[in-house]
Amino acid sequence: MGMGFILPFALVFVAIPLETFVSSSRTVVGIITSAMLRALAFTLRLLGNIARYSGKIVSNLYDLIIFGPLWLESAMTNKQGTRKSDARLAGHPVNTDYQEAT
Repeated sequence: MGMGFILPFALVFVAIPLETFVSSSRTVVGIITSAMLRALAFTLRLLGNIARYSGKIVSNLYDLIIFGPLWLESAMTNKQGTRKSDARLAGHPVNTDYQEAT
């Protein structure tokens, strides 16, 4: 007989907090999910920017390293080219194949 009197009171006192928990858990789960998605977006954006800027750094370092040998090769090629053209011009007088205009 005591159970019939106490059990409804126990259920009432348990049901109200349970209902409050269920109704507020939707908000709590939404906030937690939103925070996790924001953290994931931040992490992925950070990794993407790290990859992009490290690629630019590698490209700039490569350009810095390769500049010297390419400049030296260009200078040597131009120097050899002018020697060959000077040798060709020295052996042939100017306008030998053409008649002068009168």
